[in-house]
Amino acid sequence: MTGTATTTGAYISGLDAFPATVRASIEDGLPGLFVEGSGNPTEMRERVRCAIRMSGFAMPERVRISFVPSLGFSTIPATLDLAVAAAILAASGQIAPECCQKRLYFGTLDLASQVTARRGAYCASKLAAETGHLLVTHVRAERLRAGCDYCDIRSLKEIAGAPVMRAEPFAPADDSDVWAKELFSRGEVIAAAGKLGAAIVGEDVNSLTFSRHVRALMPAMDETEWDRVNSAYSVIGEPEPMDRPICKIKRGESLPGIIGGGLPVLPGEVTLASGGVLMVGDIAMLSSATVSALKRVADDGCVRIARVNGSYEFPADCVFIADVNGAIPEDMSEESSRAYRDKAMSRARGIADIAIDSNDAVYTYDQARGMVETAWGILFERPRPVKAVDRIAQAVAALDGCKLPGPKHYLEAESLSLDSVL
Repeated sequence: MTGTATTTGAYISGLDAFPATVRASIEDGLPGLFVEGSGNPTEMRERVRCAIRMSGFAMPERVRISFVPSLGFSTIPATLDLAVAAAILAASGQIAPECCQKRLYFGTLDLASQVTARRGAYCASKLAAETGHLLVTHVRAERLRAGCDYCDIRSLKEIAGAPVMRAEPFAPADDSDVWAKELFSRGEVIAAAGKLGAAIVGEDVNSLTFSRHVRALMPAMDETEWDRVNSAYSVIGEPEPMDRPICKIKRGESLPGIIGGGLPVLPGEVTLASGGVLMVGDIAMLSSATVSALKRVADDGCVRIARVNGSYEFPADCVFIADVNGAIPEDMSEESSRAYRDKAMSRARGIADIAIDSNDAVYTYDQARGMVETAWGILFERPRPVKAVDRIAQAVAALDGCKLPGPKHYLEAESLSLDSVL
């Protein structure tokens, strides 16, 4: 028996899904599953063989698989398993040829024929929506790109009969009623308006409360921001947030875990916090290399990672909140406490613009949110000043509805500047 079939699969690289055309040819000759133009296919062969047999289908004796374009990976991406199996079944006449047309297969097969898509389902749905393909995967609880048509299959047995559904637009959480009862400080409003990093220097200021207040004052995310957030959380296999994210760098966390990296290259905490707030606890305990990397991220608003197989750029447009006093034990001597604080403050200068030493609440939620939305409208796509005092003055002026800062705005900026408390 001979036959051929071609279908499309998808794999993840960085924060994007990329298509790969899979061609299966049933040939006469010695038995085997042969894969051309790729890295080590041993694991993929075993998964696909077992899944086809466990699903009640027949595995052809001799099959040749090729990918277009040829994949330059040392190991074939596991998310192409489903596409390979679909092409084999269509080439051998066990499913209709229509099952391979205008469909994007995305999923890993286990030895019991179950389909999994632990990472990247949102990215695959974005690719399917942009190319007009029907996404075939196991959705679980992931969020998919609005308007994407998809089939949710749990095992290879369902590959030909799953109903077609459409992903609905995501409705973010509305907790304005909760914040309507809160009061907000001037520092929180300025940090939210200018996306300014803040160093918490006052012991009576709760850094988590401050972070939540700053996040609550930011305008709702637009479609582009939601897309970045969903993509980042999807590729690491974590549930997407219901609002702008708040993340925290923990003591002892590795540099790849903070900035991004590893193999495969995955985003770190700074990217997961993009669009929201990143809390940097125990900043004095971070290594100098980590602090330098965070400073570059704060200046650039993105993370750039170079590898042999290509370069990656992840978004990192977040508000940094550094807690200078959070890790000082009560029994620490005054001299040691002062040394720790000086070290923390010197490192905070790299990522923070303003110092917050009080939490006097002066604005209602509606007042503060309205001021921040006005400021964002003024600051939209304006170049970010190099000097911290200019960034602060620009944000203060925008809160007053002014496009350019004046003397009074610079006076307030000087009083808030981190340099003023060092």
